[in-house]
Amino acid sequence: MNFLNLQYFVVVAEELSFTNAAKQLYVSQQCLSSHISKLEAYYGTKLFNRGVPMTLTEAGQALLRHAKIMLIQKRETEQELGDIAHFLSANLTIGIPVTRGTAMLPLILPPYHKKFPQVNLHLVEGTTTQITEALLQGAVDLIIGYHPIELSQVHCINLYRETFSIVIPNHLLIGAFPGGGSFPAGPLPISYFKDFPFILQSPHTFAGKIFQDCCNEANITPRVILETENLLTCISLAVAGMGICICPDTFLHSATLLKSEQLSKVTLIPLDYPAGQYDISISYLKNKYRTRALKEFITMTRQIFSPY
Repeated sequence: MNFLNLQYFVVVAEELSFTNAAKQLYVSQQCLSSHISKLEAYYGTKLFNRGVPMTLTEAGQALLRHAKIMLIQKRETEQELGDIAHFLSANLTIGIPVTRGTAMLPLILPPYHKKFPQVNLHLVEGTTTQITEALLQGAVDLIIGYHPIELSQVHCINLYRETFSIVIPNHLLIGAFPGGGSFPAGPLPISYFKDFPFILQSPHTFAGKIFQDCCNEANITPRVILETENLLTCISLAVAGMGICICPDTFLHSATLLKSEQLSKVTLIPLDYPAGQYDISISYLKNKYRTRALKEFITMTRQIFSPY
């Protein structure tokens, strides 16, 4: 048995298809079948029921559980030895929600890559739930985003507290408060804008749920003219004057997303909803070896976001 056989076995076991697994691994089905046969010969038992549909045998199910652990341990061993060998090369896999990555990664990755060009960077992008699951499975070294649900095996380092603002097209504000004399300063509750047209991020997203909870607490039913999955679409349509939205302040102050001339078309009002403020964190598994690449990434990221 060797680790390549084991790696190929895991892919076939997850795909339950030699055809799909061979495409994913960029090898022929004949080559893949040979690796699995060697593994079955090594253990002296069949690992797959090769019928239609293909299934794992009891032995295959047991090996799959242990194979994932063995491959993680192999990778961690290589990482630790690589650190010992003067940090000449390394890998770092980062999990981050797609939209948040557009705001945060341009601030982090260029200086990190410039300082540590020998580190091979990889991204896993998805929802908060998806990247948290990837962390628990060992598919990523760390994740960046909202502080995940308390998990005993996960350690979190807070970077800053995310607050929200109400993004209001200037023409809507002028129409509602001619001359601006009736418009108070400071954070305001969402109820103050209950008669405005809203652009809503879908409630199953993090920001969408915060908006929904905020409206429920204020006992209002917002006049939603459009719902979208994409936070950047919400912001863009607000800047274009279509309606108002709420948005995490990280995205509103990101020079890579919004230019000053765009922000001049809207008014930003801090949202008065303390329950909607959450910590943005770097999270990693407690029992997993922390490579130098990981430690250096955490140090640099904390320095970058310390003013926030």
